[in-house]
Amino acid sequence: MNRNDLKKLAKMKNLDINFGKMTSMNKERWKKYSNILVSNYGNVKDASTLEKLEPIIRYSKYNSPRSYVKTDNGTKYLTWIVYDLFNNIDRKGLEVHHIDEDSLNNRADNLIAVTKSVHHKLHTKPRTHHNEINVTSEDTKKQKRHKKNITNKDTIKQNKKERNENIVEITKQCFQKYGKVNKKTLTLFGVEDNTSPYVYYYKHHLL
Repeated sequence: MNRNDLKKLAKMKNLDINFGKMTSMNKERWKKYSNILVSNYGNVKDASTLEKLEPIIRYSKYNSPRSYVKTDNGTKYLTWIVYDLFNNIDRKGLEVHHIDEDSLNNRADNLIAVTKSVHHKLHTKPRTHHNEINVTSEDTKKQKRHKKNITNKDTIKQNKKERNENIVEITKQCFQKYGKVNKKTLTLFGVEDNTSPYVYYYKHHLL
């Protein structure tokens, strides 16, 4: 979904969304936030060295990945920083929605502030009315349960794969910056969850 698709959906479903005036995305522009530079394309640089910085990936309680960056004001959610720097609507009391539903796509034109109820509606898929479901036999019920179990297993497997890939990437970055990976260096790097998987990968693959 893009911005125009969302406008059509908002009109069709009568969703109260203030789209405001979109900032130009013709070229990459940079603005300073604390000790970092952030662009309207969602990229980050060190303000002093102009070295490109990779966001820290953490998972929300809904298992979706989110991008964070370390600043002099603490570790901050990149989505909010980009929105506040490049959009002209105050997000106080609102939530920021990723229009294409990719939580790692932090381009300014992919972010929009909406109320909590609208945000919930945008992420809620339409359900089939119970009268339209025609369950004719016990076999059909079993097939549905089997299909659901396979889907759940695939989802869990994919989530584990993505988490493992993030552990590998963060461990490598931490090792490149500090020369070793332990609880102290990982904390300095912004890892606040369980450090064991990172240390395990370091000891068994990087040493």
